[in-house]
Amino acid sequence: MLRLVLDTNIWISAFLTPGGLCDKLVRARGHENLRLLASRHILDEIEEVLVQKFKMPGPMAEERLRYVIRHVHLVEPTQRLSAVRSCEADNRILECAVAGRASYLVTGDKSHLLPLGHYGGVEIVTPRRMVDLLKL
Repeated sequence: MLRLVLDTNIWISAFLTPGGLCDKLVRARGHENLRLLASRHILDEIEEVLVQKFKMPGPMAEERLRYVIRHVHLVEPTQRLSAVRSCEADNRILECAVAGRASYLVTGDKSHLLPLGHYGGVEIVTPRRMVDLLKL
């Protein structure tokens, strides 16, 4: 079974661009050999970005958050990582992927996460690469 962590930017893109690459990844959750993973940090960050950055009304953001919660397996990381020195939030994403024994971390973060390539047994890929791997 493939275990995926979708970075916050993937969830946000899926919500803002229906039918796009990120939306395809979110909708692939029903694939029998795929499990989406998330942590409390990722959930909190999704809500924060929707409300603060995109000015989404609270009830609408909460609806999106409930959608995520219904479709992910929640992971509680116990190990603190510091692989990304310039962005602590990215370390929280890595912690979820490592703790959840993810096969892949899917992100659009070209500055911090994608340059790592791999971390703790997790391959870090773009949404395009993941869509191609899943043949969506």
